[in-house]
Amino acid sequence: FASRQIQPRTLLHVAPCILVSKEEYEQHCKFTVFEEYMFNARDGSRLLALGVGSLFNHSRRPNVDYRVCVKSRTVTYSTGHAIVEEGEELCIYYGADEHLWFEIPPGEGGGRSESAAIDSDGEDGEGWLRAVGGLASEDEEEEAGEAGGAREL
Repeated sequence: FASRQIQPRTLLHVAPCILVSKEEYEQHCKFTVFEEYMFNARDGSRLLALGVGSLFNHSRRPNVDYRVCVKSRTVTYSTGHAIVEEGEELCIYYGADEHLWFEIPPGEGGGRSESAAIDSDGEDGEGWLRAVGGLASEDEEEEAGEAGGAREL
């Protein structure tokens, strides 16, 4: 939850990640609870976010965007397009309801902005965290980081 009002495009957290190869994922991780906390990479490997990166709840209308960078093994979280008010829950979008491992009661879902996990092609992260397939390339992520698209908290 926000301890104070946060401006749009404010950098919240850069989560270090553990890189799991496609083979390790297929043989081990997909059979564990970690399956629900992994981000997809284009080559079939997965990233497990550490720090507070695995603690954001889901919302159908999130107020936090995220960017995955395999090269630096990080997930970067920033507020979306709207101001986040003090006391508001910080949420990301896990994907379509039918891909979630839990049920969301009608009319619930936390958050409220129009932002979501957006890749460089402008597609949303449909299909839950582990099913995000359209990640920006490593070069595009490096460029986005250099452009300073997010404010620091």
